[in-house]
Amino acid sequence: MKEIKKTIQKVFRKIIKNYQECMSQYGEALLRGGSYGCA
Repeated sequence: MKEIKKTIQKVFRKIIKNYQECMSQYGEALLRGGSYGCA
């Protein structure tokens, strides 16, 4: 059970990190007048 919990936490951290990077890039794009997301 501990291993599963660790793995889930790792995955969540990865997702959150990617999401934050995505959002900052998207925010910069909006500031520049662009309208693209992080796809």
